[in-house]
Formats: sequence, structure tokens, C-alpha cells
Amino acid sequence: DEKRKYAAAFQQATSTLVGQLAPGQVVAMPPATAAQVFMPWRLQAPTLNAIWRLADRDRDNALSLPEFCIAMAPQRVVCFRT
Repeated sequence: DEKRKYAAAFQQATSTLVGQLAPGQVVAMPPATAAQVFMPWRLQAPTLNAIWRLADRDRDNALSLPEFCIAMAPQRVVCFRT
């Protein structure tokens, strides 16, 4: 299941951030962490920026789990292209 795979990738990438959260604060992936996750795609910066803008629905410059799942969807297209 793709959603389960994305959730595991999100949890792994954000595991070090969990201890830094205030009570009740939701885990969100900052751009630097997302860049490390998306780096294997080898996409140009304008393409990655477009993916980020589409995925970051609340415009808080961080990706929640649902937003991360949106950002990961193009991965399937990139895998077939390479």
C-alpha cells in the first residue's frame, strides 16, 4: 500500500524532530529534510519547487503527513521515467 510506505518514509525522516515538538504540536517535515528525501529523484530545483508548492496546502513551509503523501505521488512517474 503506497500510503503505508509514504507514512513509514515520513516517520523515518522526521523521527529526530519528534523530541523537539511542543505538547500537541503536529510533526511536520521542514524543507531541508524533504530535500534529502527527494534528492534521489534527481529532479531540477524548479520541478522540486513546483512539487513543494502543490503539496504544502496550508503554506506553512513544512509538510504534514498528508502533504508529504501528495509530494510523494510524482515519485512513481519519476521512477518510470528513469
